[in-house]
Amino acid sequence: MHGIITSVSPDTLSIASMQSTVTGRIDPARTKVKINGRAAKLADLKVTAHAKAELCLDDVWLVIDAH
Repeated sequence: MHGIITSVSPDTLSIASMQSTVTGRIDPARTKVKINGRAAKLADLKVTAHAKAELCLDDVWLVIDAH
């Protein structure tokens, strides 16, 4: 998923593209957060930042890379 972060909370993150908005859960044990390819914390993610993310089948974000 490529798009813009529209909401971020300790439990979920939403990313919107021109076609849709996808919301996934944050799993502290599985979700990896990066900013420009470098390790970051969920609190570092900002609404309106561009992001690329991978969502697994159980609706948990695996990797979120904001830039």
